[in-house]
Amino acid sequence: MMVEDASRITTPPYFLEKFIDKLPAEGKVLEVGCGTGYLSEKLSKKGFEIVSVDKDKEKLDFGRRRNRFDRVIEKDFNQVALRDNEFDGVIAVEVIEHFENPEEFISKVKNCLKEEGVIALKTPNRITHDIYQVLMRGKFKVLKGKRLDHHPSVMSPQELAKKLEKNGLQIEVIKAPCLPESQKWRFGKFWRLLDLDYRKLPNALQPTNMTLAKKTD
Repeated sequence: MMVEDASRITTPPYFLEKFIDKLPAEGKVLEVGCGTGYLSEKLSKKGFEIVSVDKDKEKLDFGRRRNRFDRVIEKDFNQVALRDNEFDGVIAVEVIEHFENPEEFISKVKNCLKEEGVIALKTPNRITHDIYQVLMRGKFKVLKGKRLDHHPSVMSPQELAKKLEKNGLQIEVIKAPCLPESQKWRFGKFWRLLDLDYRKLPNALQPTNMTLAKKTD
């Protein structure tokens, strides 16, 4: 079975750069759902100390063979014990939507951050995600609120913001300058109709949720 190096495709360079800009030099960073370790390696090469967490042995072994990890924890994140105030930053790309209880995930991540630490989250935007499900895939059950995929916690930008702010986190929404490369193939020849500057659109219509959230207390 071929292992997909997903983060290479799904993480826009500008999003990673904005996260890095918020971190202290040689800070300590946790990557949750690291998969094959593509982002962990990128961050390590920037001089950060990286702790990588994932439960998928096959993906982790792919990364291990390429020496992508500083320190790796092969466990479900729910089973990982973290010390309070340990990390300067946490990054989770296409991860939080897989958790049944995203509030619990946010609280756990916040607690492990130092003061002024930053969480970088990239996750599907429920609004545009479900529009795609209906228009492009004909899955009208989403109109009744029924999830049709393995993402129990797909959120709108407003829902995600409320959950982060409820935990006392100060948020910054990162808007996409264009349709992400990882999404173009889904629309086939029609993607060119959607090839526009999404920074001019409201948060609700962003092709994906990209948020930086800072711990201020």
